[in-house]
Amino acid sequence: MLKRLGAAALACALVGACSVREEKTIVAPAGAAESCQARGYQPGTSAYNDCVARAADRR
Repeated sequence: MLKRLGAAALACALVGACSVREEKTIVAPAGAAESCQARGYQPGTSAYNDCVARAADRR
């Protein structure tokens, strides 16, 4: 009985660990956002975020 309880507790702990979300915020240097908008990327889209990230990596 104790082994089953331990196994159930371990399973719950593993499931709980897998449900944690992680968010990454990219802060681009001044000018990256403006240059991406000038190229026609719409703010809030994944393509725009990729453009800003690439511009930030280049600087």
